[in-house]
Amino acid sequence: MNFIIKQLNTFGYEYLVYADDLVIFSNNSDIDLAIDSLNNSLDLLQNLLSSSFFSIAPEKCKTIIFIRRRFLLSSEITINDFLIPIVQNIKYLGLTLDSKLR
Repeated sequence: MNFIIKQLNTFGYEYLVYADDLVIFSNNSDIDLAIDSLNNSLDLLQNLLSSSFFSIAPEKCKTIIFIRRRFLLSSEITINDFLIPIVQNIKYLGLTLDSKLR
């Protein structure tokens, strides 16, 4: 995992790590740029993992967008052509996080 973290740091991606869980995030105010950044970081991560004979389990992945207003997406977050679902709330380390920041 340390090698992967170093690579994510090199490319300036933002992330949180706890044990074998990894959260990659973007705080860009332009949602399309944020999604592009996330897709790029996931591509890099997938390449790093596959070269080490590991892989991402896309069926365990979720996307949450923290925003108070309505939005329309023009792009999607994918891993190996698998669409990562967008959820309204997510549980992380025992905390339930809501997309509307409630």
